[in-house]
Amino acid sequence: MSDISTHFPDYLAGYRETPCPFWSGNSAPRPLQSSTITPPSTQPRQWQDRPYFCDNLARLCEEHLGGRVSDITFPGGSDRSACLVRWEDGRTAIASFRGETGRARLEERVLHHLNQYAAPVPNVLFFNGIVMLQETLVGERLSTLLANADAPARHIVLASALSSLHQIHLAAAQAGIDQAVPVIGGEEDWIARHIRQLRKIGDAFDIPVPALDKASLQDILLPLKPRLVKWDARPGNAMVDAAGKVSWFDWEHCGARNRLDDLVWLLCDESVPFCSTTEQALLTEFVPLFADGAPLEVAHRYAAVAGVLHCTARLGLILHKQQGEEGWWDRQEILDYDYIGVTLPQAQQLCARAADWASREPLVASLVPWFADVAGHIETL
Repeated sequence: MSDISTHFPDYLAGYRETPCPFWSGNSAPRPLQSSTITPPSTQPRQWQDRPYFCDNLARLCEEHLGGRVSDITFPGGSDRSACLVRWEDGRTAIASFRGETGRARLEERVLHHLNQYAAPVPNVLFFNGIVMLQETLVGERLSTLLANADAPARHIVLASALSSLHQIHLAAAQAGIDQAVPVIGGEEDWIARHIRQLRKIGDAFDIPVPALDKASLQDILLPLKPRLVKWDARPGNAMVDAAGKVSWFDWEHCGARNRLDDLVWLLCDESVPFCSTTEQALLTEFVPLFADGAPLEVAHRYAAVAGVLHCTARLGLILHKQQGEEGWWDRQEILDYDYIGVTLPQAQQLCARAADWASREPLVASLVPWFADVAGHIETL
């Protein structure tokens, strides 16, 4: 198992090049309901983590948004690219930093245009090409909520999450940005590598993968009608407020592809407890909304194939991480820091979900017993 490989970083991105700035010009900073902007304070402050970074960020925030920053913390860990900024007057914002300027510009512009149509995404308060300040979404991460909910409650919150993604798709169409973002996952070699993930896992466990009609699978997955998708629509990237509204953050990987991809990313994540009955009901209700004009039979076939392969991609990443120095990870730490779900139950439930989804589509139905064999081998790790 030590040589198991995964293309998941490429799968997440969906494209290899840095997207160009599809829109020109900067939007003006939008103040945080603030008082009059005053010169930054020079009084020294004590920071718990990364003091030089926090000093520079505090000065930047005060220069452009006024007030005095009282605290900067890193809820996801000090090695993450996002932090929480708190002002003395009670205001807060999330500061994030992107390693690629093109993606940072893409994220800011997409959020700006989606907000014009009341999409459930955060407002951008300030952006200078490197630093982005967004409004703080209040509530609980969807992944944490799902982990602690019973089956009926999970059904309700997943339905709300899918409804919010559908609302975002409609807002993107209204804003006219479906063709203003880069196409992702459209190259035939990317789709082929996506399918090959099955063989990689099979080779690692010495469980041959059943023969598949790869040409037909590639034809099904080819996005002939690309539209805006979040792409990284994991439960860890969604916040649920007290009223049950689901909002989506972290848009650096967005692009244009099949709208059903967002449904697949959500339902086939390892942080979603597996329940065949719930998922079948959600597919029946929401595949028509995400089909984007495709016949229902075609849309359900796409969802089944893409879902099986997405489960495989997540499983490959989990197994790759598990073979590191730490073995299986702590479940609570995964929830606290939104880590990949490197636990035995989550790996096995991905196998169960993939088998269940495969059973619905003849092109991948031969994988049902194969996933059962993989789940058994995982238990020996």
